[in-house]
Amino acid sequence: SAVGAALHAPFFVATERTRLCLPGPSHGCPPESLASHRLARLPHALGRYLALTGAALTGPECYALGLATHLCEAHALPQLADALGEGFSDGGEGGAAAGGEGERRLLWRVSRRLSDACVELPPLGGWGEEHALYYAPQVEAAFSRGSLPEVMRALEEGGTEWHQAALEVLREASPLALSLTFAQLRAAEETDCWAAAARAEAESCAAAAATADFRAGAGLLHRSKVELLQAVETEARRRHETRAVGEIARRAAARAAREEARGPPVPPAPPAWEHGSVEEVEDEAVARLVTPLF
Repeated sequence: SAVGAALHAPFFVATERTRLCLPGPSHGCPPESLASHRLARLPHALGRYLALTGAALTGPECYALGLATHLCEAHALPQLADALGEGFSDGGEGGAAAGGEGERRLLWRVSRRLSDACVELPPLGGWGEEHALYYAPQVEAAFSRGSLPEVMRALEEGGTEWHQAALEVLREASPLALSLTFAQLRAAEETDCWAAAARAEAESCAAAAATADFRAGAGLLHRSKVELLQAVETEARRRHETRAVGEIARRAAARAAREEARGPPVPPAPPAWEHGSVEEVEDEAVARLVTPLF
């Protein structure tokens, strides 16, 4: 996936608009990010938190954690692309001799250009409640536990709104997908080879795609996307149609009356997962789907 490629690339430019999010278990499957090796090595058990809950990292957080190598304001990306394109395709400054030394010189030149062209973001002055890193101590205390049931018990005992919100996300997600995600990250922690971790992750995700939870989550996700697209298209038509003021008012009143008669929108029913809780997921079921690293 794009996330896995970016996290293992020599350079990764993030902006204030960057969001790194892995919402797999809520859709019935483990995250197919090919980034489990990097996630498993994040401090404060943040990798587990991100993969299990679908919480997001912002661009500055990616940079602070070493996931991004450069941080740049989004409006400057076109100029950044132009700077990288000058001299690197004609054997000029970017031309590198064959062998390791030439490759190192090329990477150094690319890094220098990136650093020169990036427009730095204004300093944040600390993480706010909208950042995952703001909750780093709570994340570490709960998500560094040795098993998934222990993680959930720690959240139950936490007592804050953050603990309750994280617990609700886990309770609504697929117990099987959560167990597979936790097992993948535990396995990735034990190997120094990111390629082996990525291979095992891809094979496990492919195996998980045959489960009932994946089908249930994918079906709900598809329906949600269709409804969202329909709402966007309806709003676009409404905005672009030109009508007389009286006609607009009449149609708006009729639409309001229909919506009032229907009542508040009913959210889609959550998927019916195969297991009722993470405690019900058998070790054998996880072992069948998680690919061994060696």
